[in-house]
Amino acid sequence: MTVNEFKRECKRTCPDLGSLKLNLAHMALGIHTEIPELEDAIKVRDDVNVGEEIADMFWYLNNYLTFRELELETSNVIISSDNRTLIQLLYRESGLLNDLVKKYVAYGREIDLEQEHICLSQINKLLLSLLKKFNLNQSDILERNIEKLRVRFPEKFTEENANNRDLATERKILEG
Repeated sequence: MTVNEFKRECKRTCPDLGSLKLNLAHMALGIHTEIPELEDAIKVRDDVNVGEEIADMFWYLNNYLTFRELELETSNVIISSDNRTLIQLLYRESGLLNDLVKKYVAYGREIDLEQEHICLSQINKLLLSLLKKFNLNQSDILERNIEKLRVRFPEKFTEENANNRDLATERKILEG
């Protein structure tokens, strides 16, 4: 699955909360809240879950980009570092993105486009670096993530389906 195919599929399962402010807050918070789940998966050496959490962050990132009508240039830059440092950098960049969105939502400030682009690009590079670190194929994890979401949301996002998931089936899909 290509990144553009993934991006189109992400949109199908993304709820529209009714305003750009709420949608961006959802996506920025979503990236951030996946990081502890990734840490837990790394800690217990669950590579399937590591891939899922990275793919989930790509889902939030790509939906953020769609809401903002932004594109990131393809990057081959890999940040070579240990897991702990990569996670710390991911927390930092996610936190900076959340701060930009918070100021937009709560204070009515326009988002600094240059800073936003830097944060989004860095998050993307860090996710790509984690894929390399764990020897995960981006196309494969994105495809599995979409297959999982097709089971969870056969038509489109619904709160009912979000709150009543078949975790056993989803895990089988993620395991390939």
